[in-house]
Amino acid sequence: MKTTKTGKIIIVSSAWGKMASPYAEIYCSAKFAIEGYFEGLAAALRSFNIRVCLVEPGKVNTGFVDPFHVGLVSGAQDDTVDDIDRRQLRYLNDHVKAAPGVTPDAVAEAITTRCLDVDEPVFRHLLPVEVLDEVPTAAADITGETVIGILRKSIEN
Repeated sequence: MKTTKTGKIIIVSSAWGKMASPYAEIYCSAKFAIEGYFEGLAAALRSFNIRVCLVEPGKVNTGFVDPFHVGLVSGAQDDTVDDIDRRQLRYLNDHVKAAPGVTPDAVAEAITTRCLDVDEPVFRHLLPVEVLDEVPTAAADITGETVIGILRKSIEN
């Protein structure tokens, strides 16, 4: 790609790579690492006319989160887990289950229309945008307190 000075690299990450979730810290940190790597690479490759597209879906209706729900329910039922954690795990499970998801076809469509069919696509593509309205506000807060407040809403009733 550098030789021909053209190309596109498309990565499917996760909205949890932009804003974390309590009790999913390891998954989120892996996604944060992917996002940081490709953000730096995108800047370096722009001079070569190589575009990097990072697609960040929220919940995708594939069954991928089913084991996550099993873990949340298991932790919420474990008497050795602190009462606060059990309550938060139950609430988070309900919150994640209730969140609308996108279909795999919608992710593929976004890749096609936002990355492949565009000559100079932007770097970041949140899906669906309306579900992730809090991300821009959270990202603009340099103290991090907005993010903490938003995340606490997902685990407290």
